[in-house]
Formats: sequence, C-alpha cells, structure tokens
Amino acid sequence: ETYRFNWNAPFLLSPHDPDTLFLGGNRLFISHDRGETWTATKDLTAARDRGRLSIMGVPDDEITLSKHDGISYYGTLTTINESPLQAGLIYTGADDGTVQITEDGGETWTDLTGRFPDLPDYTYVSRIECSHSVKDRVYISFDGHRNDDFTPYIFVSENKGRSWRRIALGLPEGKTVNVIREHPRNPALLFAGTERGAYYSLDQGDTWVFIEDEIPMVPVDDIAIHPRDNDLIFGTHGRSVWILDDITALEQYTPESQAKPLVLFDMRPGVIINFFSRRAHYDYKGLFGHAVFRAPNPPDGVFIDYYLKEHQNQPVTILVQDQAGDTIRKLKGPGEKGIHRV
Repeated sequence: ETYRFNWNAPFLLSPHDPDTLFLGGNRLFISHDRGETWTATKDLTAARDRGRLSIMGVPDDEITLSKHDGISYYGTLTTINESPLQAGLIYTGADDGTVQITEDGGETWTDLTGRFPDLPDYTYVSRIECSHSVKDRVYISFDGHRNDDFTPYIFVSENKGRSWRRIALGLPEGKTVNVIREHPRNPALLFAGTERGAYYSLDQGDTWVFIEDEIPMVPVDDIAIHPRDNDLIFGTHGRSVWILDDITALEQYTPESQAKPLVLFDMRPGVIINFFSRRAHYDYKGLFGHAVFRAPNPPDGVFIDYYLKEHQNQPVTILVQDQAGDTIRKLKGPGEKGIHRV
C-alpha cells in the first residue's frame, strides 16, 4: 500500500508513555516501542471517499499518486493530539478538513467533520489542543487561506467534539490561525499563533490581546509553554525562535488577582550564571569562526513581577529581605497601573 504524508507530517510523543509515538500520514501510525515497530489505523482523511475529493477538483487517479518530492498534495493528517488526562483519547485533523476522534487508542473512530458552525468544507486543520484541566474539553484551529478564506477559525468543545463553539471572534480578519495552546495550569489562559503575529486570551477566548513589543509581524507556526520554567516559546516562519521568560504573571492574572490593589506574583528561583571571561572568549573564538549565530541571553537575576490596580503618584519601593527579616536590597519599580517587571 502507498501511504501519503504531508510536508509537515505531525509527530507526537504520548504524554502517558514515553515509549509510545504517533505519526500522521493518511493513517495514524502508532508505535509502543519507541519506533521499532508500527501499526496503522484506517484512513482518517477524505481520500477514503473519492467522491468527496472530486468535489474539490482532484482527479480520481491523482488521489493516491499525486506527489511532489515524495510529498502528497492532499488527503494527509496535519495535526495529532492525545489528551493529557485520558490515555487513548486521541484527535486527528487533516489538510482536507477531516477531524476524527478515538477513545480506545485507535481501534474505533468517530468522524467529527461538519460539526463546526459556519466553517467552509475542506478547510485545512492547523492544530488540535486537548485541555490540560478538563478531560472532555478540546480546542481546534483551521486555516482557510489555501481556499482564499482569511477568516480566523478557533473552536472549543466541552463534550469531546459532539458540539463546538467558535472563540476567534475577537481576532481580526486576515489573521488565519496556525496554532492554539492552553496554559497547562490556567485553563482560561490561551495563546494563538497566526499568519501575522500572536495573541493571548485571559478569558478562554472571549477576548484576545495582540502580543506586541519586539516580536516581529511574521507567521507564528508553533507555540510551546515550558513545563518547568513557564517560558512562552514561539516558533516563527523566517524569524527564528522567540522566548518570553517566565509568564507566571499572566498565569496568575486572574479575576481574583485583578480585584486586589496589589499583587506580587510568584517568583522563579534565581540562578547564578558564570560566563566566560573576555580573555577566554577570544581564546575559544577560533574554534567556531565568525558564522555562529548567538542570540542575547535572558536577563540575569530574579524576575519580580507585580500588579497595581490603580496608578500611584510615585515609584514603588521593593524591599528584598533575608530569612531573618533584614533588608539586603532596596529597588524601585514603576508605579503606573498594570503589570510590571523589575
């Protein structure tokens, strides 16, 4: 049998078993021994029904044979996700708009295609994100620009895909969505990567805020939240990787904290970093030449993030004390309303 694989074939390590891997072609390939052996599910794309593809103008004789550099044009999986709260609860999405779910690790499947309100048929599935907090909750994004549709599509289901609600209504037209992520500890905090920058939501997608400052206006193709350091990581198309160090303030910026006059957010432990001396830098430079890319390091020390509900007429004083209560450092911080970092 000839299998089909997307140019960006999805690949997933199970959150429940480090030996279990998932790979998406036109079928879902599953390995329980770190890739030594594989089993394949049924075809999970629209190509299993040649009539559906013919509607899109794909000739029958090209459905399984049309390739470019070994990559299939159509009828391939583009995203896979397994629920971190239930082993064997897996969703798949394809470039032809097909969405499927299994709750028994791939033995039986239910087709969820066509259940998304006001979504055109055959819209490319860009990402599926299972909730880290609610077992039956799942998010999905679609990218319709290949069909000349630049509408941002993000949907959420609270019942394993039986029904869906669109939550991308606050995103501007033209911002087609490549990826949707939920914070692993705050289910109300979402991040969306689009073809023109990234957004975050503090209210599970009811409203969205554009992430500005230094991040360039480029496609954000992937987003990761570091499970240990709580860093927000963007993978862009053409402008490298961007990291926002420690988003604990966003994680803890809840309605409860917003109601308080002052909030000091949890701080990540500091690490002492000893760099090469200038002399050592020149000594070692000959090993690498002049073509090595070196990005700036994150700031040294400890991030102190705090929130002020109201504007203050003077800077904020921050006292750092030891265990005995003695002040060892006095710092000044902005007194304006909002979240600040020192």
